[in-house]
Amino acid sequence: MAKIPTYTSRSSAITTSGINRATGIPFRDFESEALIETGKMIGGIADQMLKAAEDEAVGQAKLNATLKINELQMELQTTDPMVAMSEYDTRAQAIMNEASSGLSMDAAARFKSDITGTYASGKIAVQKDSIRRGREKLEANLVTRMAGLAQSARAG
Repeated sequence: MAKIPTYTSRSSAITTSGINRATGIPFRDFESEALIETGKMIGGIADQMLKAAEDEAVGQAKLNATLKINELQMELQTTDPMVAMSEYDTRAQAIMNEASSGLSMDAAARFKSDITGTYASGKIAVQKDSIRRGREKLEANLVTRMAGLAQSARAG
């Protein structure tokens, strides 16, 4: 049997008014751009000021550590040569840790790279001085021992 198509109607509210939507007028805000540029300039100045302050802190810490390491070298010249070589590492490391204690991470890294040369040259100087003094001590002991042996040989 043949089917007769049925039509259904739907009723709904009108979705358009028949009038086009108003087109937007482009608005250019020059004040915001100027404010952004001003912020960038102020940020650049602040970065420069922070870098200058960091440079000053690193320089001051390096100067303090260098002076203390030099004092340590002078002090170790009066101690036993073997003790001087073993004490230098621990005491110089303590000096460097104390000098870098108040620095930021970046400043502490720069300080460490800057002071490494001073630390190494100080260590070399202490070792050189310790070796020289140790050799002189051994030579003096040898001369004293030989003089003692010579005296004991003459006596008997």
